[in-house]
This record gives sequence, C-alpha cells and structure tokens, in this order.
Amino acid sequence: MSYDSFARLVQALRTLEGRAQREGLSAFLITLSLPARFHAQSPCYGGMTPAHAPAWLIEVWVRVRRRWLQQGIRAAGVRCVEPHRDGCPHWHLLLWLPTDRAAEALAGLRQCALADAGNEAGAVKHRVYIEPVDGRRISAVDYLVKFLGRPESFRQVAWYARWQIRPLVLIGDTRMGQPPAGVWHRARDVGASLWRRLRVGMAAITSRQPAQG
Repeated sequence: MSYDSFARLVQALRTLEGRAQREGLSAFLITLSLPARFHAQSPCYGGMTPAHAPAWLIEVWVRVRRRWLQQGIRAAGVRCVEPHRDGCPHWHLLLWLPTDRAAEALAGLRQCALADAGNEAGAVKHRVYIEPVDGRRISAVDYLVKFLGRPESFRQVAWYARWQIRPLVLIGDTRMGQPPAGVWHRARDVGASLWRRLRVGMAAITSRQPAQG
C-alpha cells in the first residue's frame, strides 16, 4: 500500500470514528478465529487450507448481521485478515456499536462464532477475543493503524495472493450515521487497490522464480 493510499484510508476511518463518537457509539476491537480443524498444527486438523476459511468466517458474519438486523442493532467498521503462524486466517474487526446495545450485540456475536465446535478445547478462550476501546485514552483508529501501517512481509504478500484473500474490507450498516458516500467509496477503493497491488506483486515474484526441472 502506498503512503497516499494508506493516508486516504486512515482519513476515511477517522471520519467514520468522528461521526460514531458524535452519535455516542462505542468502539470494539474483535479477533475472530476458526475451529481447530482449520489449523494445521492442531491434532484435530481436518486438511483444510486457507482457501476454505473465508467461507466459514463469512458465514458466521452473515449470521451475526442477520441476528443484529432482527434485534435492530446497527454496526459499522472495518475488518482485516491476517494469517496465523500455521497459515490459517483470522479476522481483526474494528466495530462501532450503539453503547446501550453493545453487550447484547457482542454476546450474539460470540454465540454465533461458537455455534460450530464451541465445546472443543480452547474454543471459549480463543475463538473470539473482544477488547473495548477507551476513546478517552486513545483513538480506535490508532489501534488499527499499527496493523495496517506495518510493511507487508514477503510471506503475507504471497499468502494473500495465493489464497485469493482480500486483506481489508470496509463493513457497515447503511441505516446508521456513516461518513458521506464519497468517503466510503474512497476507502473501499483503497482496499481494492491494495488487493490489486498484492496480486500484481505475487505475479512478479512468480515470474522471477527459476523454472523447475
């Protein structure tokens, strides 16, 4: 990601954060991991590759959003994807939620994430990690900038491209007070630009490798 693209993305997120604060929303950092069968280092490993993981994560997210919709709970934010050491993806989400409904919303998220293999060892502790962001001490976006701003390693660039995984996606509910459409479009364009850069970079890396045999 170029400095200009990164700066525009941060600007878009700060705009969202400002509007969320004015509406009295609370920010949360959430890590969503997959069941043991997706992890190559687990005794329960089921042979899944990172290509199988997005479908599971998205299915959980769809159930969460459907549940929140039925309950009238609104949310907006961004999700980032990162590989574990064994190559299995996990999500980092920065979400803004209505303060008076946050506990209910997060309990529903945890329930949806644990609906599959929730009794396996370590699931309750590691499947979902939730950290509230104290906006009086630090900006929620500052929490995320550390992740987004670090240089992508060779392993991660290759990993994103190989498994066709988008590293960054803006998510939001159109019923809540979001930034102007242009801000969201710019932010989504930055995410798409990063995705294209990763794919082009991987193609260049592959083309420079010596032929086998």
